[in-house]
Amino acid sequence: MSLDNAKSAKSARTAFTESSLLRTLAAILLCFLFIYLVHVWTPGGLDLVGWKPEGNIKQPTLWEDLVQGKRDDDLAKIRSEWLLELSFIEKASLLPSIAGEFIESLLDPETLSITSMDVPDLLALTTSGSISSEVVVTAFCKRAAFAHQLNKSLLEINFESAIVQAKKLDAYFKREGKALGPLHGLPMTLKDQYHVKGMNTTMGYVGWIDTFEGSKDSPLKGATESEIVRELESLGAIIIGKTTCVQSLWYGETNNNILGYNFNPVNQNLSSGGSSGGGSVSMPASYNGIFSIKPSANRLSFKNVANSSKGQAHIPTVPGLLGRSISSIRLLFEALLSTEPWLRDPEVIPLPWRENQAQNYTKRKLSFGVYAHDGIVRPHPPIERALNIVIDAVQAQGHGAVDWNPPNHTEAEILHDKIVNADGNYDVPQQLALSEEPFIPELIPYFPNGKPQKPLNAIEVEQFVQRLHAFRNDYNEYWLSTKALSGTDRPVDALIMPITPTAAVIPGRSFYYTYTSIINTLDYVAIVIPVTFADRAIDKLDVDYLPVSEVDRRNWNAYDADMYHGAPACVQIVGQRLQEEKLLVIAQRVVDAIEEYKYKQERLSGKETGLKVQNTDING
Repeated sequence: MSLDNAKSAKSARTAFTESSLLRTLAAILLCFLFIYLVHVWTPGGLDLVGWKPEGNIKQPTLWEDLVQGKRDDDLAKIRSEWLLELSFIEKASLLPSIAGEFIESLLDPETLSITSMDVPDLLALTTSGSISSEVVVTAFCKRAAFAHQLNKSLLEINFESAIVQAKKLDAYFKREGKALGPLHGLPMTLKDQYHVKGMNTTMGYVGWIDTFEGSKDSPLKGATESEIVRELESLGAIIIGKTTCVQSLWYGETNNNILGYNFNPVNQNLSSGGSSGGGSVSMPASYNGIFSIKPSANRLSFKNVANSSKGQAHIPTVPGLLGRSISSIRLLFEALLSTEPWLRDPEVIPLPWRENQAQNYTKRKLSFGVYAHDGIVRPHPPIERALNIVIDAVQAQGHGAVDWNPPNHTEAEILHDKIVNADGNYDVPQQLALSEEPFIPELIPYFPNGKPQKPLNAIEVEQFVQRLHAFRNDYNEYWLSTKALSGTDRPVDALIMPITPTAAVIPGRSFYYTYTSIINTLDYVAIVIPVTFADRAIDKLDVDYLPVSEVDRRNWNAYDADMYHGAPACVQIVGQRLQEEKLLVIAQRVVDAIEEYKYKQERLSGKETGLKVQNTDING
C-alpha cells in the first residue's frame, strides 16, 4: 500500500515526479510512530554486502558480533524469493535515486498496484472484503523487503507474523461478515521505540538487542506493548516491521551502529533526516517529500514507549503520523481517537475528533501568517521557492497572507535546548556502556570525553520553565493581535513557514533546527506539505547575500545546487495548540490550491514547474 498526495476529486491530475519518495512509500506512517512503511532508504553505513541469511542471535563478546548476529537474523526473516543479488544492491548504491521508478521496476504488476494505492482506497477494498488482507500484507512485505535490502530501513522485520495475522483477519471477515475495524488489513511500520509484542525494541542501541530496553532477563522482553500499538491492532492494522532511528533519538540525521547511516532515497547525496533533538516528525517528512502531522502533546497516547530523557515532561515527545496524503493522515488520526485512548492512558486529553471544528474551515476565506525567514538562518533557494509557490497559490484562491513578526525565536531555541537537555542526557552513555559500542560521530561533540553534560539543578529548571510559560503567553498574545491584519475579523488561521532551512541536508551539515523546535516549544500543531523539488537550473545561490550570523554563514555555504538537485522542497502549515482538526482541513485546502496553481502555471508555460501532471490519482 502507498499513500497518495491528498487529491480531491476535481484535482486528481497532479502528482509528484517519479523521483519522489512518495512512489516508494508503502503505508501510512507513524513517526514518533515512524510509520514510513517501505521508505526506500538508501545504502550507507554498515555494508549490506556479505549479509547472509544464516545464524541466530547469540551472546557475543564484542558489540560488533552482536550487530552481525542481528543483521544475519533479520535478513533470514526475508523470504528467499525476495532476496536481491548483491551485485544488484551494489549497482543501486551508485544511482542518484532509488525511489520511484527504480523500486517499482522490481515489483510484479499486482504488488505494484496494491502498494501504490492511497490508504482510503485500499481500506475501501479490505473492509468490504473485495481483497484479502493476506494478499495486501504480502504485497507490502515484499516491497518492504526490497526496500530494506537497498536501504537498510528496518531495525525489526515482522513479515511472516504479519502474514499470519492477515490470515486471521481474513478468517474473521469470513466468519463475521464484517471488518474488524476501520484499519482492517492495513500494513504499517512503527519507529523502533514503540513496543510490539513478540518484537525487539532497540531504539538504535546495540545494547538493547534481544533485551527489554537493555535488560536481558526482564519478563517484559517481547511481552510489552505500547498503548498506541494496542489501539492500532484493535482497529485492524498489522505491524510488518519497525524502522531505523538515530542512536538515542538525539539527532537530526539517522545513524546507528546496527544499520549504519541512513541516506535519502530520493537523492542519495543527502540525509533522510532523523529525530528527535527538535526535528520531530517533520524533518524526515520534509527531507523525503511526504506529508506528516505533529500533533500537540497528549492528543495521542505515548504510554509504554521507549524514549530518552523519559522524565522530561515540559516539552514532551509526541506521536506523529507520516503518509502520502492528508486524507490518509486524517483517517488514521480519527481512527486512533475513536478508541478513546484517554480511558487507558490518563495523560491523554479526553478530546474526541471534533468534526464541527473541521467543517468550520472547509469553505471560509483563510488568512495565513508568512514566516519566510526568522532573521537567524535564511532558507536555501529551493525552500524559498517552495514558500513563494505556496503563497502565490493560496492568494490565487483569494486567501490572505500577512508577514509574521512574532517574539524572537532565539528565546525559543534557548528554552528548547535547556529544557530538553536539562538532565545532561545521562542515560545515553549508560545505554552505550551496555555493549561498549561507540558514540556515533554525530553525537560525539555533545558528550565531551564520552560523559554526559552537567545537568541543571531544580531551581535552574524551574526558572527556564517559567520563561517557557512567559514565551508561550507572549506568542499567543501576538497571534491574537493579528486580527487587525488578517482581513477576516479573526486572527490568522495558520502559519506558512520552512521546516528547516534546507531541502534535506548533506550528511554532517545539520546546523539549525529552530524552524521545527519552535513548534515543540509552543506545543503547536504542524503539517508538512511537499511542494516542489530542488532544481539546479533555477535554485541559484545568492552570492551577494551577507549572512547575519555564523550559523547562517555555515548553512548558506553548505548549499550546493548540484548536490541538492531533485531533493524534495516542503513547507509546514502551523496551527495553535490542539487544533489538529482545523489544521488538517486547512492543509488539504492548501494542497488543493497548490495543485490548481501548478496546473495553471504548467498550461501557461507549457512546461513543468516542480510537479508533474499525470492522469491518475495514485502515486505521488
